[in-house]
Amino acid sequence: MKICVLGMMAVLLAGCGGGSGSTVASNKPAAGKAAPVVRDDAVAAVLESQGSPVGRLSFVIDSRPVMGRPFRVQLIAASSVPLSRLSLSLESDDFAVDAAVTPVALRESGSGTSREYIASQDVTVSARHDGLGELTVHVTGDADAPEGLYVIPVLVAKPVSPG
Repeated sequence: MKICVLGMMAVLLAGCGGGSGSTVASNKPAAGKAAPVVRDDAVAAVLESQGSPVGRLSFVIDSRPVMGRPFRVQLIAASSVPLSRLSLSLESDDFAVDAAVTPVALRESGSGTSREYIASQDVTVSARHDGLGELTVHVTGDADAPEGLYVIPVLVAKPVSPG
């Protein structure tokens, strides 16, 4: 588990440069059709539950997390089977989360045998302390589908004091 978390942190740090020139993808639907935002820089969340979960979860953090400053986490859920509903429930001892339970709309992507159902949800969080923290995400679908429990490790920097 520690190796997996360290690998995730290396990928996360590589993608979270402190520069202000990073681009932020909008999750606003285009006129007429609401298409999910799929990002090439998404990182897979760590699956903690046993069995086959209802879907997969990945995430994107656009800016370097700093203690006490809100930052955006884009959650991207994907399933290979159509579902009538999908909900993301977030909890953490390390972060203040702006949404506890969020139902998301799944959109079909791909065609033929490579068809997937994808949903994207932006969540704003704020770190309570610096160092390594975890966001726990419960991914649930239809009543008979197993829940997926995922962990997102986040390395949070200390705020830079002016002077």
